[in-house]
Amino acid sequence: MSTQNENNSKKLHGIIKYVAGLLGFIGVFLAIATISGLVDWYLIKIEYTGGFSDQAKLILSLSSSILGIFFLFIAFSKQLDKFFGFLETHSIRTDKTGEKKGITIESAFFFLIAIILVVLAVLLTNGNLVLRANLPILGDATKSVLIGALILLAILAVITAFNNIITQSLREMKKVHWPSGKEMKDYSTKVFTFIVFFSLLFLALDIVINYAPKLLENIFNVDL
Repeated sequence: MSTQNENNSKKLHGIIKYVAGLLGFIGVFLAIATISGLVDWYLIKIEYTGGFSDQAKLILSLSSSILGIFFLFIAFSKQLDKFFGFLETHSIRTDKTGEKKGITIESAFFFLIAIILVVLAVLLTNGNLVLRANLPILGDATKSVLIGALILLAILAVITAFNNIITQSLREMKKVHWPSGKEMKDYSTKVFTFIVFFSLLFLALDIVINYAPKLLENIFNVDL
């Protein structure tokens, strides 16, 4: 009985994943079709006269892409886990000897994403990449919010790419402690002694270099 229930549960999960994958592909295709103008071509082809504004296109593309990615994530969650596991466990060797661990593929992947996001933000800022319509709620602030979101995502991608380095740095930073009063007094005494000693040394050398020729002239009665 339990085996049959497990089989039924697996079948149900399989059907859910299949439907989620189908909905995900439909959502992504609809977003691409809206952005590329395929939807406009289809509406003209069927002689649709209801109108399709730029804001409606933007809302349709955003909503369909978000829902599509969400359903694809549900459908391919195991495959995504394997993919990111592969990125995390495999590395790019930076030397032929193999002594160094190298850069993980995960770090390179997220660093590449960060570069792409920064490039998009720069293109939007310079006006090389133009938005066709603004979001209804944000209005004219859509461009600024989008640039800020791209920069924030780029920062998060960089943090993810260098997570191991940052974690190790924070671990080492925790070992750093403020010196006690006795240690501070000892360190200060050593530093000031070092400064005074070399100040007197260079002062003596300066005096010798400046007055040695005159002293030799007086002693030996010669012109140097």
